[in-house]
Amino acid sequence: MRSKGAIGLLILVVLTLALASGCTAELRKLKGANQQLVAQREALNKEIAELEAQLAREKQSKGELEAQIRKLETDVDYWKGQAEAYNDAIAEYREIGAPGIGEQMMRDLADEMGGVYLEGGGVRLASDVLFDSGKATLKEAAVAALQRAGEAFRTREAENLYLRVDGHTDSQPIKYSKWKDNMELSQARARSVWLELRKSGISPERMFTAGFGEFVPIDENSTKEGRANNRRVEIWLVPRPAAVEVEAAG
Repeated sequence: MRSKGAIGLLILVVLTLALASGCTAELRKLKGANQQLVAQREALNKEIAELEAQLAREKQSKGELEAQIRKLETDVDYWKGQAEAYNDAIAEYREIGAPGIGEQMMRDLADEMGGVYLEGGGVRLASDVLFDSGKATLKEAAVAALQRAGEAFRTREAENLYLRVDGHTDSQPIKYSKWKDNMELSQARARSVWLELRKSGISPERMFTAGFGEFVPIDENSTKEGRANNRRVEIWLVPRPAAVEVEAAG
Protein backbone atom coordinates (compact mmCIF):
# COMPACT_ATOMS: atom_id res chain seq x y z
CA MET A 1 0.00 0.00 0.00
CA ARG A 2 2.82 2.29 0.87
CA SER A 3 4.42 1.55 -2.39
CA LYS A 4 1.29 2.56 -4.27
CA GLY A 5 0.97 5.71 -2.19
CA ALA A 6 4.58 6.62 -2.81
CA ILE A 7 4.16 6.05 -6.51
CA GLY A 8 1.03 8.18 -6.53
CA LEU A 9 2.80 10.90 -4.66
CA LEU A 10 5.69 10.71 -7.05
CA ILE A 11 3.37 10.95 -9.99
CA LEU A 12 1.69 13.97 -8.40
CA VAL A 13 5.04 15.62 -7.83
CA VAL A 14 6.07 14.93 -11.41
CA LEU A 15 2.81 16.34 -12.73
CA THR A 16 3.15 19.35 -10.51
CA LEU A 17 6.69 19.96 -11.72
CA ALA A 18 5.62 19.54 -15.30
CA LEU A 19 2.79 21.99 -14.85
CA ALA A 20 5.07 24.40 -13.09
CA SER A 21 7.63 24.12 -15.88
CA GLY A 22 4.93 24.72 -18.46
CA CYS A 23 3.61 27.76 -16.61
CA THR A 24 7.10 29.21 -16.35
CA ALA A 25 7.61 28.86 -20.10
CA GLU A 26 4.23 30.37 -20.76
CA LEU A 27 5.00 33.17 -18.36
CA ARG A 28 8.24 33.87 -20.17
CA LYS A 29 6.32 33.98 -23.45
CA LEU A 30 3.79 36.38 -21.95
CA LYS A 31 6.56 38.57 -20.59
CA GLY A 32 8.23 38.61 -23.99
CA ALA A 33 4.95 39.47 -25.69
CA ASN A 34 4.36 42.22 -23.12
CA GLN A 35 7.80 43.69 -23.76
CA GLN A 36 7.08 43.70 -27.49
CA LEU A 37 3.77 45.45 -26.88
CA VAL A 38 5.50 48.05 -24.66
CA ALA A 39 8.10 48.64 -27.39
CA GLN A 40 5.38 48.94 -30.02
CA ARG A 41 3.47 51.36 -27.82
CA GLU A 42 6.57 53.51 -27.33
CA ALA A 43 7.20 53.46 -31.07
CA LEU A 44 3.59 54.45 -31.71
CA ASN A 45 3.80 57.24 -29.11
CA LYS A 46 6.99 58.51 -30.77
CA GLU A 47 5.34 58.38 -34.17
CA ILE A 48 2.29 60.21 -32.80
CA ALA A 49 4.56 62.91 -31.30
CA GLU A 50 6.34 63.34 -34.65
CA LEU A 51 3.01 63.57 -36.47
CA GLU A 52 1.77 66.16 -33.97
CA ALA A 53 4.98 68.19 -34.43
CA GLN A 54 4.62 67.96 -38.20
CA LEU A 55 0.98 69.04 -37.90
CA ALA A 56 2.05 72.03 -35.78
CA ARG A 57 4.69 72.96 -38.35
CA GLU A 58 2.15 72.68 -41.14
CA LYS A 59 -0.31 74.85 -39.20
CA GLN A 60 2.44 77.45 -38.72
CA SER A 61 3.37 77.26 -42.38
CA LYS A 62 -0.29 77.59 -43.30
CA GLY A 63 -0.56 80.68 -41.10
CA GLU A 64 2.53 82.20 -42.73
CA LEU A 65 1.17 81.44 -46.18
CA GLU A 66 -2.16 83.02 -45.27
CA ALA A 67 -0.33 86.12 -44.00
CA GLN A 68 1.65 86.29 -47.25
CA ILE A 69 -1.55 85.95 -49.24
CA ARG A 70 -3.15 88.78 -47.27
CA LYS A 71 -0.06 90.95 -47.87
CA LEU A 72 -0.10 90.13 -51.57
CA GLU A 73 -3.78 91.03 -51.73
CA THR A 74 -2.99 94.35 -50.03
CA ASP A 75 -0.11 94.94 -52.46
CA VAL A 76 -2.38 94.15 -55.39
CA ASP A 77 -4.93 96.68 -54.14
CA TYR A 78 -2.16 99.26 -53.70
CA TRP A 79 -0.77 98.77 -57.18
CA LYS A 80 -4.27 98.84 -58.64
CA GLY A 81 -4.69 102.24 -57.00
CA GLN A 82 -1.30 103.33 -58.33
CA ALA A 83 -2.22 102.18 -61.82
CA GLU A 84 -5.50 104.09 -61.66
CA ALA A 85 -3.71 107.23 -60.47
CA TYR A 86 -1.12 106.79 -63.23
CA ASN A 87 -3.84 106.41 -65.86
CA ASP A 88 -5.59 109.51 -64.51
CA ALA A 89 -2.31 111.44 -64.68
CA ILE A 90 -1.72 110.25 -68.26
CA ALA A 91 -5.22 111.33 -69.23
CA GLU A 92 -4.68 114.75 -67.64
CA TYR A 93 -1.25 115.01 -69.26
CA ARG A 94 -2.75 114.31 -72.68
CA GLU A 95 -5.53 116.79 -72.04
CA ILE A 96 -3.30 119.72 -71.05
CA GLY A 97 -0.31 118.76 -73.15
CA ALA A 98 3.35 118.28 -72.17
CA PRO A 99 5.07 121.11 -70.29
CA GLY A 100 7.00 123.39 -72.63
CA ILE A 101 10.76 123.48 -72.74
CA GLY A 102 10.72 126.83 -70.94
CA GLU A 103 8.60 125.57 -68.06
CA GLN A 104 10.88 122.57 -67.64
CA MET A 105 13.93 124.83 -67.57
CA MET A 106 12.34 126.99 -64.91
CA ARG A 107 11.56 123.92 -62.83
CA ASP A 108 15.17 122.78 -63.22
CA LEU A 109 16.40 126.24 -62.20
CA ALA A 110 14.21 126.14 -59.08
CA ASP A 111 15.66 122.75 -58.14
CA GLU A 112 19.22 123.87 -58.90
CA MET A 113 19.04 126.99 -56.73
CA GLY A 114 16.77 125.72 -53.98
CA GLY A 115 13.98 128.01 -55.12
CA VAL A 116 10.26 127.63 -55.64
CA TYR A 117 8.70 127.05 -59.03
CA LEU A 118 5.79 129.42 -59.66
CA GLU A 119 2.92 128.37 -61.88
CA GLY A 120 3.01 130.23 -65.14
CA GLY A 121 6.76 129.89 -65.64
CA GLY A 122 8.43 131.63 -62.71
CA VAL A 123 11.09 130.86 -60.12
CA ARG A 124 11.24 132.49 -56.68
CA LEU A 125 14.72 132.72 -55.18
CA ALA A 126 15.33 133.90 -51.63
CA SER A 127 17.50 137.03 -51.53
CA ASP A 128 19.23 135.66 -48.44
CA VAL A 129 20.50 132.78 -50.59
CA LEU A 130 21.64 135.10 -53.39
CA PHE A 131 23.01 138.08 -51.44
CA ASP A 132 24.38 139.09 -48.09
CA SER A 133 22.23 141.44 -46.02
CA GLY A 134 21.97 144.88 -47.62
CA LYS A 135 24.18 143.83 -50.53
CA ALA A 136 23.58 143.43 -54.25
CA THR A 137 26.67 141.34 -55.02
CA LEU A 138 25.85 137.71 -55.78
CA LYS A 139 27.30 134.96 -53.62
CA GLU A 140 29.64 132.49 -55.31
CA ALA A 141 27.17 129.61 -55.17
CA ALA A 142 24.50 131.77 -56.79
CA VAL A 143 26.90 132.81 -59.54
CA ALA A 144 27.71 129.17 -60.36
CA ALA A 145 24.03 128.20 -60.44
CA LEU A 146 23.09 131.15 -62.68
CA GLN A 147 25.94 130.26 -65.03
CA ARG A 148 24.54 126.74 -65.39
CA ALA A 149 21.05 128.16 -65.92
CA GLY A 150 22.42 130.47 -68.60
CA GLU A 151 23.91 127.50 -70.43
CA ALA A 152 20.49 125.87 -70.54
CA PHE A 153 18.82 129.04 -71.84
CA ARG A 154 21.40 129.34 -74.61
CA THR A 155 20.33 126.07 -76.22
CA ARG A 156 18.52 126.04 -79.56
CA GLU A 157 15.31 124.83 -77.88
CA ALA A 158 15.27 127.90 -75.62
CA GLU A 159 16.44 130.58 -78.04
CA ASN A 160 12.95 132.12 -78.29
CA LEU A 161 12.40 132.36 -74.52
CA TYR A 162 12.43 135.77 -72.83
CA LEU A 163 13.03 136.48 -69.17
CA ARG A 164 12.09 139.17 -66.68
CA VAL A 165 14.06 139.48 -63.45
CA ASP A 166 12.12 141.05 -60.57
CA GLY A 167 13.68 142.31 -57.34
CA HIS A 168 11.70 142.54 -54.07
CA THR A 169 12.61 143.58 -50.51
CA ASP A 170 10.96 143.67 -47.10
CA SER A 171 9.64 146.89 -45.57
CA GLN A 172 12.57 147.52 -43.21
CA PRO A 173 14.05 150.96 -43.97
CA ILE A 174 17.59 151.19 -45.34
CA LYS A 175 19.99 152.19 -42.54
CA TYR A 176 23.49 150.86 -42.97
CA SER A 177 24.08 150.55 -46.73
CA LYS A 178 24.65 152.82 -49.68
CA TRP A 179 21.16 152.41 -51.11
CA LYS A 180 18.77 155.31 -50.90
CA ASP A 181 15.77 153.06 -50.29
CA ASN A 182 14.41 149.55 -50.79
CA MET A 183 13.32 150.33 -54.34
CA GLU A 184 16.90 151.09 -55.34
CA LEU A 185 18.16 147.95 -53.59
CA SER A 186 15.57 145.75 -55.34
CA GLN A 187 16.52 147.21 -58.72
CA ALA A 188 20.23 146.67 -58.04
CA ARG A 189 19.69 143.05 -57.07
CA ALA A 190 17.57 142.36 -60.15
CA ARG A 191 20.30 143.94 -62.28
CA SER A 192 22.99 141.77 -60.66
CA VAL A 193 21.08 138.63 -61.66
CA TRP A 194 20.52 140.09 -65.13
CA LEU A 195 24.25 140.81 -65.51
CA GLU A 196 25.22 137.30 -64.41
CA LEU A 197 22.81 135.71 -66.89
CA ARG A 198 24.20 137.99 -69.58
CA LYS A 199 27.75 136.90 -68.69
CA SER A 200 26.59 133.31 -69.12
CA GLY A 201 25.81 134.08 -72.76
CA ILE A 202 22.12 134.99 -72.79
CA SER A 203 21.47 137.89 -75.13
CA PRO A 204 20.47 141.09 -73.25
CA GLU A 205 17.65 141.52 -75.78
CA ARG A 206 16.02 138.47 -74.26
CA MET A 207 15.95 139.85 -70.70
CA PHE A 208 14.82 142.88 -68.77
CA THR A 209 14.57 143.78 -65.08
CA ALA A 210 12.08 145.32 -62.70
CA GLY A 211 12.43 146.50 -59.11
CA PHE A 212 9.39 146.56 -56.82
CA GLY A 213 10.98 147.44 -53.49
CA GLU A 214 8.71 146.51 -50.58
CA PHE A 215 5.50 147.19 -52.46
CA VAL A 216 4.60 143.65 -53.64
CA PRO A 217 4.90 141.53 -50.46
CA ILE A 218 3.92 137.87 -50.37
CA ASP A 219 3.97 137.63 -46.57
CA GLU A 220 3.59 139.75 -43.43
CA ASN A 221 6.41 142.21 -42.76
CA SER A 222 5.62 142.13 -39.05
CA THR A 223 7.54 138.86 -38.49
CA LYS A 224 11.15 137.85 -39.16
CA GLU A 225 10.04 134.87 -41.23
CA GLY A 226 7.60 136.97 -43.23
CA ARG A 227 10.27 139.57 -44.02
CA ALA A 228 12.64 136.81 -45.16
CA ASN A 229 9.97 135.53 -47.54
CA ASN A 230 9.43 139.01 -48.96
CA ARG A 231 13.15 139.47 -49.69
CA ARG A 232 13.36 137.66 -53.00
CA VAL A 233 14.24 137.67 -56.68
CA GLU A 234 11.81 136.20 -59.17
CA ILE A 235 12.69 135.16 -62.72
CA TRP A 236 9.74 134.89 -65.09
CA LEU A 237 9.22 133.61 -68.60
CA VAL A 238 7.57 136.39 -70.57
CA PRO A 239 6.23 136.84 -74.10
CA ARG A 240 8.51 138.21 -76.74
CA PRO A 241 8.47 142.03 -76.43
CA ALA A 242 6.60 143.81 -79.23
CA ALA A 243 9.56 146.07 -80.03
CA VAL A 244 11.75 143.04 -80.71
CA GLU A 245 9.08 141.57 -82.96
CA VAL A 246 8.87 144.80 -84.97
CA GLU A 247 12.65 144.99 -85.32
CA ALA A 248 12.85 141.35 -86.35
CA ALA A 249 10.10 141.88 -88.92
CA GLY A 250 11.91 144.91 -90.31
